[in-house]
Amino acid sequence: MVRIGTINTLPLVARWDTSTRGSSRRDRVRGFRTTVLDRWTPVPYLGFIPVPDDSALARYIDWLTPRLNRVYRLARGAEIEMQPAAARVARVFPSLADTVRLAIIALSLGTTNGTVRVLERKPMLILGADVQTVLPDSDSYLRATLEHELVHVAHAAVNVSVYSIVEAAVRGERTPLYVSLFSEGLATWGSARADPTLQPAHYYMTAGLPGVPRATCERLAPLLRSELESADPQRYADWFFLSGKDANIPRRYAYVLGERIVRRLAEKYSPTQLLRLDAPTILREVRSVLARPAALCS
Repeated sequence: MVRIGTINTLPLVARWDTSTRGSSRRDRVRGFRTTVLDRWTPVPYLGFIPVPDDSALARYIDWLTPRLNRVYRLARGAEIEMQPAAARVARVFPSLADTVRLAIIALSLGTTNGTVRVLERKPMLILGADVQTVLPDSDSYLRATLEHELVHVAHAAVNVSVYSIVEAAVRGERTPLYVSLFSEGLATWGSARADPTLQPAHYYMTAGLPGVPRATCERLAPLLRSELESADPQRYADWFFLSGKDANIPRRYAYVLGERIVRRLAEKYSPTQLLRLDAPTILREVRSVLARPAALCS
């Protein structure tokens, strides 16, 4: 049985909004700091999400306020869906059920809709309910996000040495592309495997990616292969982020190539074995798969 301990910090946000709605921007910012950020909110408390200065925080609050009702609905939905999502993922990755896992539903201050961080060798899922509102208002997108992050939890729990590289990349440190490519591909493939009702737009979390033509995949696979060991933050952004600047790479296309790579590797390795692959093996196997673009992209 999978056991998820879920903490929903959104009641702190509701308390702040109710007590300061109609106040000045300055008072809203001050109230947000004292009512939300200075309380036990695990995101800034654990240093996982940088807390902005007052000017940036005011802009964030302006963006957040009209979204709050949906943020609250998402948080309630995530509380209900977390355990069933974990049970689905555990059918693919049984090690997820080995111990109690912690999940926190919070505001990510506009940085992410989901991340997994490791504290004292224990993975912690943080759902950014604010950024999740950027995705379409659909239960399928919420399920896909939860399942994607729960695969990361399973990965981090049994392979801290590899997942620590992924976590460093999330923090903006210089890390080789191939580790995150594999980890994000594993989470994307794993969520699709765990929940067959999801469509590609859901598990890629980007509506336009399923429509990218096969020729683009075949063109980009050799380029990605040549950059697997790159630690350039801009190339990381070009492959993984919506903020990428390379017009020749569809935004977040690493998720498509990563999922296709892991789909091929799953013909050779079991899900449990995929979780445990070390970094040198990952590099060797990913390089080998990318060397055959026609097979990868079919």
